Amino acid sequence: GTPMSRFTRNLLILPLALALGACADDATVTEYGSLSLLLTDGAGDVASAWVTIDRIYLQADEGEAAGQRVDLLTDEVTVDLITLLEATEGLVEDAIVETGFYEQLRVVVSAACIVVQGEADAEEGPTSAVHATPGFERCGPADGMLQAPRLGRPGVEVLLPADGLQITGGRQVLVLDFDVRESFGVRAGRSGAWVMSPVIRGSAVEATGAVIARL
Repeated sequence: GTPMSRFTRNLLILPLALALGACADDATVTEYGSLSLLLTDGAGDVASAWVTIDRIYLQADEGEAAGQRVDLLTDEVTVDLITLLEATEGLVEDAIVETGFYEQLRVVVSAACIVVQGEADAEEGPTSAVHATPGFERCGPADGMLQAPRLGRPGVEVLLPADGLQITGGRQVLVLDFDVRESFGVRAGRSGAWVMSPVIRGSAVEATGAVIARL
C-alpha cells in the first residue's frame, strides 16, 4: 500500500501533582494525586493539523475500582498541532486522581482536519488540499474526507510501557507521544482518501515529591 505521510510527532506532557484526600475514619488513609496536561509539537510537513479532544480519562480494569473511569479532561479543546513547534499549550491542570494502578489511559478525539501540501504549480505556486472529518471546517472548506474509524468514544488507548499507569502520591511526569506520522496516511488504492488512526505512546519522565494523605 501507499506509505504513511511524513508528519511529525506531537507530545502530550502530563505532570502529576499531589492533592489531599479524605477517608471515613482514622484507621484508613486515602491517597490522591492530580493530573496536569500540556501539549507540544515538533516540525511537520503540513500547513495545519487541527484536532479536537473532548475527553481524556483513566480506567481501572481490575480490583475494587474495576470499570470506573476518572476524567482528566471533559471540556472540548481544539488545537492546531503544527503551531506548537518547540512550544507547549496547557490542556489540564490538577485533575484529582486517586492513587492506584490504571490499566487504561484513553484520549477521545472527536474531530480533525489536515492541510496537505501538494506539488508547486508553475503559475499559482504551491498547492494544498484540505481533508476533514464530516462537518469540521477549522481548516477551511474540505477538498476531501479524512476518514477516522476510531473517532469518538471510547477513544484511543494510550500505549503505556507497563501495560498501565501507577498513580502514586508524589509528583509524576508522563509524556504522551502523539505519533502523527503513524496516525495519518493515505488509504491504499487510487481513491486518494486520507485516514486518521491515532497512535499515542506514553513514557515516564520523572517522579518527585512525598506522599500526602489526610485522615
